Amino acid sequence: MLHSRRLQRSAAVLVGLTTLVGLPLAASAEPTEGPTPPPSTVSRGLGGLDRPQLGGFAVGDFVWRDDNRSGVQDSGESPAAQISVQLLNVDGQVVHSTVSGPSGRYLFDNLPAGTYSIRFAGVPQEFRLTPTAVGDQRIVDSDPDYSGMTPPFTLGATEANVRPATPADAVIAEYINPTIDAGITPLRYAVASRVWQDLNGDGIQQTDEPAGSATVSLLTEADNVVATTATDAAGRYEFSNLRSGRYRLQFAGLPAHRGLTRRAAGANPALDSDPDPATGRTPLFRLAQGTPNLVPVSDTEASSTDFEDQTISAGLVGAYSVGDTVWRDGNGNGVRDMGESGIAGVVVELLADDSSVTAKTVSSETGHYLFDDLLAGSYKIKFSKLPDGLVFTCQVPGENAAVDSDVNTTGMTAVFTLGDKNPDDTTIDAGLTTRGNYHPVPASDKVPIEPALSTTGGIASQIPLAAAALALAGAICLLVAGRRSH
Repeated sequence: MLHSRRLQRSAAVLVGLTTLVGLPLAASAEPTEGPTPPPSTVSRGLGGLDRPQLGGFAVGDFVWRDDNRSGVQDSGESPAAQISVQLLNVDGQVVHSTVSGPSGRYLFDNLPAGTYSIRFAGVPQEFRLTPTAVGDQRIVDSDPDYSGMTPPFTLGATEANVRPATPADAVIAEYINPTIDAGITPLRYAVASRVWQDLNGDGIQQTDEPAGSATVSLLTEADNVVATTATDAAGRYEFSNLRSGRYRLQFAGLPAHRGLTRRAAGANPALDSDPDPATGRTPLFRLAQGTPNLVPVSDTEASSTDFEDQTISAGLVGAYSVGDTVWRDGNGNGVRDMGESGIAGVVVELLADDSSVTAKTVSSETGHYLFDDLLAGSYKIKFSKLPDGLVFTCQVPGENAAVDSDVNTTGMTAVFTLGDKNPDDTTIDAGLTTRGNYHPVPASDKVPIEPALSTTGGIASQIPLAAAALALAGAICLLVAGRRSH
């Protein structure tokens, strides 16, 4: 009986000592937020009883969400739970592992003195570890680099950042390094590229094509404006520090006589033009891990961007125009006079310098026609499908190029050039008249021709005069036509 009571008393003392030093009676199968003591050696303790030999050091602290990416724990930033934390010895071997708890805390307790490092892993998707060692506040900065590994540190009574443990630390060890923290931050994205002048109009960016300019807006999927910027001297724009999501860009504020080139030409998304020429808006694109066209930026340690889309570009082409009126020339003088009306339904074709058809339209109810968004270059216009009974009026330049007829008897104009010096040509007209009113030269300039010979058998004196008048009219036509073509 006495022996049995002594055994019970000894067991109670052992339980009391175990509780006093804070050791668990059985190891937990899952990592917990509290201390994670390693296996210990055994030594002779109080009253000759065996007890674990305690390690003198602990290390740990805090994992948090660094929402503003400052690299420092700021007021109001929330803890990050379930982040994997591994303790490595000086040889890089994993000694112990745990996870951060609901409060963001983790701890390795009951450690021998020595040199260690800590690795943080299991960061959630669309997050990364925040920039490391920001500022000089070791207690509140983030220690692991972008790969998750901290620099080596030493646990010893006189080592940097090691202090005596207090009851608030809730550790077994006598000393603790409570400064090894890790911040995780949402991944940040950027979209950046170039506006260029598509000189040959092929929709593909060549190395020798110069910069263009535009105002560029970043829009959400709901078409709300996130930010707006202007291209720089090299034609470049950038939107950075963006959260993951779906966006589109809008290009506007183009220079005078410039439009957007055709989109999605060729097979290389980095060299084509993305906005719709009619609206200036690109299709929606996604910024998120694993999406196409994203590249990691080179300065991930300090930048506000982790991945960048460099393929959303815009090409500009000359946006020139030509047009004006097909009208009924009632008096056949080759000039549109007051009260002479337009003619609808005449076919108007825009021809390139090689006579290939570039565009086609018909004159409106008022006789007007227009070809716009044209590239710089040389063109001519052909009119056809005239109403019954009408022919082209005489092609004679008047003092006002905006109201004379510019076509020959076949309905073709002379070659003219569109470009920055002639961006909007509204002087190319065609007059139609009846055969009875047709005159090869304006009626006011006609000279009667009498095809009689002199009594000597020579040419009548009136014939050379009439020929001279016709030659003069022709020379004037050629002069004005040449002036327009330039």
